[in-house]
Amino acid sequence: MTDKLIATAKTTTNPQMYREFFRMYYKEKTRGVVIATTLIGAIAVLFGLYALAAHMQILYAAIPLAAGVVLIVKPRYAYSRPYRAAKDNKITTKYEFYEDGFIEIGTASRDEFLYSSMYKLKETQDYLYIYHNRENVSVVDKSKIKPIAASELSQLLRSNIPY
Repeated sequence: MTDKLIATAKTTTNPQMYREFFRMYYKEKTRGVVIATTLIGAIAVLFGLYALAAHMQILYAAIPLAAGVVLIVKPRYAYSRPYRAAKDNKITTKYEFYEDGFIEIGTASRDEFLYSSMYKLKETQDYLYIYHNRENVSVVDKSKIKPIAASELSQLLRSNIPY
C-alpha cells in the first residue's frame, strides 16, 4: 500500500445504517425467491378471487387469498429479523484510504485491503458499502469523510473497484 493518505473516515453503526444495509443486502440476495413467491402468491390470489366469483365455499376463497397475500408480502421483509437483532449494536470503525487500498481499524483489529481485491461498491445517499465478497462489507459514513468530499472518494473507489 502506498504511503499517500487520501482520506480518513469514521463510521459508528446506528439503526438507520443497519436498516439500509439489510434492506439492500436481502433485496439482492433473495431476488429469485421474491420473484417465485410473488408469482405463486399471485396465482393463489387469483384462485381465491375466482372461488369468490364462482360462489364456492368461503374456505376455498379465504385460504388462497390469505396465503397469496403472505407469499407476496412476507419475502420483502426478510431483512427485518437480522435488523432487529443487530440494530442496537454500536460499533465504531475507522478507515484510512490510500491510492491503491484502504485500512480498516476496528476495536480489536487492523486490516489492509487492496481495491483490486474488492468484490463491488454500492453507494447510497449516506453510506458507501465496500464489499470484500458477497458476505463481508465495510460501511463508510459519507458525512465523516475528511479532508476530501465524499464524491471524490466515491469516484476513486469506482475507478479502482472492478464491479
